[in-house]
Amino acid sequence: MLEALSVHQVCEHSNDTLVQGLTTAELLAVIQGSRVALQRKIDLMAMEINHPHLNLLKIVDQTTAVEDDVDALKKEVKLLRAEPYVIGCYKLRNNRLEESHSSIGLNVEGYVAEYSFNGW
Repeated sequence: MLEALSVHQVCEHSNDTLVQGLTTAELLAVIQGSRVALQRKIDLMAMEINHPHLNLLKIVDQTTAVEDDVDALKKEVKLLRAEPYVIGCYKLRNNRLEESHSSIGLNVEGYVAEYSFNGW
């Protein structure tokens, strides 16, 4: 299912800096739950942005929740928007990323990455 997701499908709903900066291999790795590729890209983005109030949290293992009910789990992607320091939330629905205003976090095959802004 996730292998069939094209880069075009992912990007067409997003003007996201992080998504646009990913190579095809990295993007597919993120979708398939690769903690290494995602964390490396997050670290690079943090260095590029270099904003004092931006704290990037490490990816939290959510394997237990996924094992309980994979189909019921919402696959969400929360990414840094192209606008300065604004967080956007995206859900992976029907093999497409859709913007969501009702949820936060990144759940991709059982892993969560969170961004937090402090001091604003």
